[in-house]
Amino acid sequence: MDFEFNEDVYIFADEVKIAQAFYSLLLNVITHSGGDKTMLVRQIIKENNVRIEVIDYGEGIKESDLPYIVGSVITRLIRNINGL
Repeated sequence: MDFEFNEDVYIFADEVKIAQAFYSLLLNVITHSGGDKTMLVRQIIKENNVRIEVIDYGEGIKESDLPYIVGSVITRLIRNINGL
């Protein structure tokens, strides 16, 4: 795994939930990236926002499956925000 960043940043967030989100995301990349486990994590700072990109070189997600995946992710995010 490679990590690209320009500077250290500090964010105000629930440490446990952020760690769970990263763990889940990285585990998903490792599980579904086929034989090539190479990935790039990139931090981008724009104004007062931090964007984290995770890039892998696996086969990707079929476009027809995207609505189901996005819907599932949004549902989990809402549950986490509401503390359910």
